[in-house]
Amino acid sequence: YPAFYITRFNASLGVKGGFAQSATGRRLRSVMVGVQFTVAMILIIVTAVFWLQYRYMINYDLGFDRENVVTFASWDLGKRHETVVERLQQHPDAEDVTSSMINLFYCNQTWGREYEGKEYMMRANGVRWNFLDFFGFEIVEGEGFTPSSAERNEAVMMQSMHRDIGVPVGHKEKGWLTFVGIVKDVRLTSLTKNNDYHVFYCGGTPDRMSHFYIRLRAGADVKAFAEYVNKLSEELAPAAEKPELRFLEFWVEYLYQQTKKDMVLIGLFAILAIVIALMGVFGIVMFETQHRRSEIAVRKVYGATTRQIVEMLNLRYVWIVGGCFVVAAPVAWYITSRWLEQFANRIAQPWWLYIAALAVVLAVTVGLVTLRSWKAATENPADVVKSN
Repeated sequence: YPAFYITRFNASLGVKGGFAQSATGRRLRSVMVGVQFTVAMILIIVTAVFWLQYRYMINYDLGFDRENVVTFASWDLGKRHETVVERLQQHPDAEDVTSSMINLFYCNQTWGREYEGKEYMMRANGVRWNFLDFFGFEIVEGEGFTPSSAERNEAVMMQSMHRDIGVPVGHKEKGWLTFVGIVKDVRLTSLTKNNDYHVFYCGGTPDRMSHFYIRLRAGADVKAFAEYVNKLSEELAPAAEKPELRFLEFWVEYLYQQTKKDMVLIGLFAILAIVIALMGVFGIVMFETQHRRSEIAVRKVYGATTRQIVEMLNLRYVWIVGGCFVVAAPVAWYITSRWLEQFANRIAQPWWLYIAALAVVLAVTVGLVTLRSWKAATENPADVVKSN
């Protein structure tokens, strides 16, 4: 558009430099730079909010102990579940071991139920009897599991299920599971979703315990432990694929993989917009200082100092950046506010983030303008007059 706009003028104006020095020309350059500054500041703020929310989510207190926990899954090793648990516990770096039928964060076994006229869905995960103790789930009513819980087909529910649906301790689930306790609510789903009703039970088929969790001691050699798990797999299930050992934090971050992708994508656009804006500023400053050499020379003859001239050239861009910020701030606030609405738990937008974005763009712009205009401001006025 700028190229099309400029070429509409009479060619003689370009030769004489009329358009460059005209109010229309200066206004066009200001608009071009202003658009770049506005987009850059919006993207900086949006990217920063994305990153702060992402960091908040992966560090969010899920309500249980996840420190130094590694996990792997293997259907073949699950068929010899107790043997695997016993062998893992023998490793000197393993403090405790437990298991479950389904990944802790991706339980896809859902049961539709009804209690006293209330229909609800719950995610049910079969676990080893020490699962609750391993993760430090807090029992708020009733009791937890014991080594004989699997024989009695016992289950525990989340506090939210008891509170919302009213299912009591002692309730028999479909005639085979008995709820013996209630655990304090923990977060096992993304913060973008409402927390589901989760149920843990001991019972059913033990050889389906295919997900193993190991709490390693502080300073453990994770690589050596991974090799130990591979050798164990080769010994107990030679035909099975090698188990992939991961820290539990991997699955926490995996819950927010789309948020991370969005953050990276917006961040790349922000960097690109900033680079383009700085290239535009650099080019326009070169253009203006070249066309204002005579003006600068005259000002120096009449006693203007280099500092005053540099400040004069900077002042125009300071005003442009300030005006762009007035436009960019509410637009960025609207975008980030709408985006944050999808999260059940979210950060409060920090005001300092907007000031920081303004400060960064302003500092880089002033530095760039000063660097480019210094040469023009320090030229000998006599040389400028002779060249003209």
